[in-house]
Amino acid sequence: MASGVMLNHFSASAARPYTFGENITRLIQAGAILKSQARQPDAFRRLRNNSSHPNFQEIVLPGIALGLLRASTQNINQLLH
Repeated sequence: MASGVMLNHFSASAARPYTFGENITRLIQAGAILKSQARQPDAFRRLRNNSSHPNFQEIVLPGIALGLLRASTQNINQLLH
């Protein structure tokens, strides 16, 4: 649960779990993420997709990887506090 929004539960309209993008939209609708900050979680979602799906994976320099990890950590911490 993040900010009172149950995440990764099945959607009422489909017999499948909510996608990462749908969960971001639900957090925005619940006010847990400000609309003015909506681009940040979407960019985080794209970074996640690029790193977790084999057809998007690539090798990056350690400094770039650390920057991505720091940005990801900040985004996650913002959602959880």
